Amino acid sequence: MRGRVFQKVGEFARKELRFAIPAARRAASHGAQAFFKKFSEEYAKERKKL
Repeated sequence: MRGRVFQKVGEFARKELRFAIPAARRAASHGAQAFFKKFSEEYAKERKKL
């Protein structure tokens, strides 16, 4: 009985992770791109001030 419950939990976790990991990867990529875009804009502004 307990083994079957753990098996079901494992199956559920694998199914969810199959979708969650790529989504997290895309979100991190978009966040990094936005950060570097903003960073380069702000860096250019600061360089002009000097």
